[in-house]
Amino acid sequence: MNYNWSSDFSSDVRIWGNLDVHGTITSQNVNQRTECDDMEQGTAEVIRDLAIENGEFQQLEPGVIHAVMSAKDGKIQALDLTGDEYLPVPRRKKGTVTVRDAESFLAYYGKHKANGQSEIYADPERLTVTGVLNAYPAEGTDWRDHKITLALQKSPQWTAWLGFDRVKLPQVEFCEFLDEHIHDVTKSLGGASAAELMEFATNFSSHRTLTFQSSARLRDGTTQFQYIEAVDDHGGQKAREAAMPPGFMLAIAPFTGAEPVQIHATLRHRIENRSLKLEYRLDDPAGVQREAMLAVMAHIAEQTGDTVMTGTPAL
Repeated sequence: MNYNWSSDFSSDVRIWGNLDVHGTITSQNVNQRTECDDMEQGTAEVIRDLAIENGEFQQLEPGVIHAVMSAKDGKIQALDLTGDEYLPVPRRKKGTVTVRDAESFLAYYGKHKANGQSEIYADPERLTVTGVLNAYPAEGTDWRDHKITLALQKSPQWTAWLGFDRVKLPQVEFCEFLDEHIHDVTKSLGGASAAELMEFATNFSSHRTLTFQSSARLRDGTTQFQYIEAVDDHGGQKAREAAMPPGFMLAIAPFTGAEPVQIHATLRHRIENRSLKLEYRLDDPAGVQREAMLAVMAHIAEQTGDTVMTGTPAL
């Protein structure tokens, strides 16, 4: 007597497999195995009961829901083999891919987009751009679960300069930082060149004993310092002067993989207890970062031909 019924309630896929006495389905066509331990406990028990009762291999069809009768109690149960794990390949694309630069986003989006259906959303605050590849078409619906996300990362240079923005540092520490990042400085109208900044930093970068007396701002914006330097261990001193430029220009990329942008920095100082402290103040770094984000969005819109909407897609 045969207690096995098969009803096709879902898929039109037709791939047959064998059922062995251990409850393992082995696909003849795709060389794929699905262990009973991966199934729900009830499903595994039904398969074992059938194998023991009939004493022979039973053919079950992946992609189909089967109705089966238990050999123990005669109850009919559903055996669902419609999951992608039973098929040679998934029915459709899904998942979220995360990339770190605009060109990688364009490569993946261009490969998988559906014209008139895929959508792009940008969140300037979170520095993300998300492409929904199977979004709703104008007429109809879709799953909206195949996505590409560009998660922009602030570049090491941008992070370093933001980290000490408006922070007053002793002259030695300030000049050491300037020396480490001098390659980010670019010559521009109204700003000091890298060479001029290094000339200024050289005066204060060593661990000499310096006593600052006064400072004066000149017409060109340069600040003139007067200080005393101890020249030997016997109390010898020498009066010196040094000029600090009013500011400088940086050329750095806010995001890894993005194009460099220019941002101006103004130099400031304070003499406290005859010691000099220096700082720089970046001109509107939040605005510069926002403009860089808008440039990324415009580049993606131009290359894809799709509108980049501000916001986040529905889950």
